[in-house]
Amino acid sequence: MEGTGPGSIGGVIVGEQDAGLAAAGRPVRRPPVFPAAGNAGQVFRGLEVGTEWKARIRAFVDVAIRVPPLFVMDSLLARWNGVPSDSAAKGSNSSDSAGAEVEQATLEAGINAMLWFLVYATLFFFSSVVFLLESRQLLRVYLFLASSGVLLWSYVCNHEFVKSAIALTDQHSNVLYECLTLNSSVLTKTLANYVLQVLLGIIFSFSAQGGHNTLGSGYSTSRLFCLWIIFIGPTFFSLFSPFLSNSFLAWTPAISFLAAHIVLLYGLRVFLQPAMQYLHETAFWTKQVIAGEGIFFLLKAQWRRLQVPRVLRLFWLSRMAEHASVLLAERHADGQLGSWLALGAQLPQVATQLLVRGCETTLSVMGMTSLVSVASHYISLAVKLFLQMDDADERHMGMVSAILFFVLAMQSGLTGMEPEKRLNRLYQNGCLLMTATLHFFHSMINSLLQMLGASLNLPRERHVRALLVSAFLIVFPIFFMYVAWTRHPLSTWLLALSCFSTEVVFKVIVSLIVYVLFLIDARLDSSWELFDDYVYTVRAFGACMELLFGTFLLLNGAWIFFFEQGGTIRAFTILFHAYFNVWTQAKQGWANSVRRREAGRRLAELRRATPEQLENLNDVCAICHHEMDSAVVTECEHFYHVNCLRRWLFMQNHCPLCHTDFDTRRRREQISPVIGHHDRPEGAPRALFVPPEPEEENHMHMD
Repeated sequence: MEGTGPGSIGGVIVGEQDAGLAAAGRPVRRPPVFPAAGNAGQVFRGLEVGTEWKARIRAFVDVAIRVPPLFVMDSLLARWNGVPSDSAAKGSNSSDSAGAEVEQATLEAGINAMLWFLVYATLFFFSSVVFLLESRQLLRVYLFLASSGVLLWSYVCNHEFVKSAIALTDQHSNVLYECLTLNSSVLTKTLANYVLQVLLGIIFSFSAQGGHNTLGSGYSTSRLFCLWIIFIGPTFFSLFSPFLSNSFLAWTPAISFLAAHIVLLYGLRVFLQPAMQYLHETAFWTKQVIAGEGIFFLLKAQWRRLQVPRVLRLFWLSRMAEHASVLLAERHADGQLGSWLALGAQLPQVATQLLVRGCETTLSVMGMTSLVSVASHYISLAVKLFLQMDDADERHMGMVSAILFFVLAMQSGLTGMEPEKRLNRLYQNGCLLMTATLHFFHSMINSLLQMLGASLNLPRERHVRALLVSAFLIVFPIFFMYVAWTRHPLSTWLLALSCFSTEVVFKVIVSLIVYVLFLIDARLDSSWELFDDYVYTVRAFGACMELLFGTFLLLNGAWIFFFEQGGTIRAFTILFHAYFNVWTQAKQGWANSVRRREAGRRLAELRRATPEQLENLNDVCAICHHEMDSAVVTECEHFYHVNCLRRWLFMQNHCPLCHTDFDTRRRREQISPVIGHHDRPEGAPRALFVPPEPEEENHMHMD
C-alpha cells in the first residue's frame, strides 16, 4: 500500500467516504489521520488531475470498476433460480420408485441444493464486499485476480508446450535437436512460448507489486530472476528432454504454477496486516458516523459514495449490449441478417428478447429501474420547462418512479416468470407506471393553476400552457382507457388501471374548477363571501372521490392477494395503501370537516356589525387589510370579514389582534353554568354577542 505510516490507510478510507458525507451536506466525523511523507507531491498530483477531462475519466473509471462484481452477483442469482427447480425435478422423476429410494433421492437433492446454496451465498457475499470497497482497494483486488489469471494462462501454455515436447521424445527426437536443425514449426513454438512466458512474468511482477506492495519500491534483480526461472522453467527443461524423464517434464508446468502461487500467497500474507488496519479504520469510522448521524445517514452517504444509480445503469447497458451481440451473432450465423432490411425486420424481436432478459434477476431489475428513473426525471424536466416552472419541488420524480417500478416488479414476481408472462407483466407494470406519472404531473399543475388563478399580472401564455397540460391529462387517460378496454379482457389489472386513470381525470377537473373560482374571486372588486364555501365544496367532492377510488383499489388489491397472487411485498403494499391513502386521508378529511363546522359554530355566536358601526369605525379588516362592507364583531370589540375570520379560525382559536380566546360557548358555561340566557338578572351588563336560541342551536348541531 502507498502510505508508510499507520494513518495512510485511514486517510484513503476517510478521503472517499467523506466525499459521500460532504455530498449529503452533513458534518463529517473522521478518524485521526497521520501525515505521510510526500504530501507536496500528492498535492501537485491532485492539481494535475484537477483538469476537467481527467476528472471525467476518473469519475467514469470509479463507476466502471464496480460493474464486474455486479456481473458476478447477477450470474449467481440467475444460476440459483434454476437450482431448486432441478432438484424438484429429480425428486418428481423418482416418485414412481420405492419409498426408500424416494426418501434417499429427496435427501440427496436437499443436500445438493444446500451445498450449492452455501457456495452461491459465499460467492455472493464476497462479491458484495468487493463492491463496497474503496476504489484503490478495489483496484488492488482486481490486480490480485489478474495475477491469478496470468498464472493460469502460463500454466495452460506451458502444459501444451510440454505435451508437444513429450510427443517429440516419443518420436525419438527432442526440442533442442529440432531447434538446432531449424525446424520452423518447433522453433516458432519454442520462441513463442518463451516470449509469452517472459511477458506473463513481467505482467505478474507488475500486478503482484501493485496489488500487494510486497517488496516496497519494487522487485529486486534476484527476485525478478527467480520469477523468470519460474515462468520459463518448463520451456527450459523441455530443451533437455533427452536427459530428463517424461514424467518429470509432465510435472514441470504444475511445479511452476505452484511456485508462482507461493510468491502470490507470500504477497497476500504481507497484505493481511494493512488489510486488517483497513477494516479497523473502516469499522471505527462507521461507528462514529452511526453514533453521530444515524444509520440512515450512513446508508445515504454510502449510496452517494458508491454512485449506485450510475453503476446500475452502466451494468444494465453492458448486460444488454452483451445479450444483443449474442442474439445478432446467432441470427447472422443462421443467415437471417443478409441485408439491412433483414436486420430491420429482426430488430423488434431482438428488442423484445432484450426486454425479457433485462429483468430476469433482481439486479437486472434494479438496473432497469435506474434507467426508468433517468427517463422520468428528464420527462418531468421537459414538462416543467413547458410550464415555465422554476421551483424544484418535483426534482424527486425520478426517484419516486424508480421506487414504484421496483415495487411493482417485486410484488408481481417478475423475475420468476416465464419469458412470455414476464413480457406481459412488464407491459402491465409500465402502463401502471405511466398512469402514476400522470398523477405526478397533476400535482405539478395543481399548484400552478392555483397560483395563476389568484394572480393578475402573469402573462396569458402561462395560462394557456397550463390549460393545455390539463387538457392532455383529461384526454389522454380517457383515450388510454378506451384502448385498454378494447384490446384486453376484463381483469384486476384493467380495473386498477381504469381506476387510476379515472381518478386523475377527476382530480384535474377539480383543479380546473378551483382555478376558475380563483379567477373569478381575483377579478371581483368586492369580497366574495361564498368563495371559501365553493372552494371547500369542490375540494371536498374531489377528496371524497379520491377516497372512493382508494377504497376500490384497496379491495382490488386484496382480491389479487387472496385469489390471484400473494406475497410479502404485496401484503406490505396493501397495508401501506390502506393506512396512508385510505385511513389517513379519511381521518384528515373528517378533521377538516369538524374544524370547519366548529368555525361556523363560533362565527354563528358572534354578532354582525351594523352599518352605523362600520361607518363609525372607518377601518379595514386586520386580516386582509381591505375595506369592510360587512363584518362580525368579536367579544373583544374587533371587526373582521366573515371569510377572513373563518380562515383564521381554521388555524387559530384566538383574536389576531389581542389574542383573546374565541371559544365563547365554553367561557359562557364557565362563568355562568347555572344561569341560562333567559334568566339573566335585570340590570346585568349585556354581553357583546347574542347567543342563539336552544332550538336554533340544536338545528345547527344537526346540520
